[in-house]
Amino acid sequence: MRFNRSAVVGGRGLRAAVGFVAGLAMLVSISAAWGAVVPAPGATTFFVSTSGSDSNSGSSLSPWTTIQHAASVMVAGQSVTVNAGTYSERVTASHSGTSSSPIAFVASGTVITKGFEITGSFVIVTGF
Repeated sequence: MRFNRSAVVGGRGLRAAVGFVAGLAMLVSISAAWGAVVPAPGATTFFVSTSGSDSNSGSSLSPWTTIQHAASVMVAGQSVTVNAGTYSERVTASHSGTSSSPIAFVASGTVITKGFEITGSFVIVTGF
């Protein structure tokens, strides 16, 4: 996962950057402990593809086109699989999961974005 300086600092100064890095380290630890992100049984998994449309259902056969749309819709326990491609967007993940039902963004293949700004808690970003 790559973050440019503005993604880490977010205009809030060094204290925010340190807090962000500490939170990111916690997420990386959780991700490593869990291994691959596997949704809970019965949990919803959405899909994003560069050839999709945000007016679609978000299913594997009818994916959305922006990661931000997924971030705006998902709630605790849900995940999104982002298909390989370049997404010219910076994603703001403001919804929160829970310790037992995180929100997960999972890259499938090489996915390029302008980064993530995570303001929610229990959000996992993996493979980007």
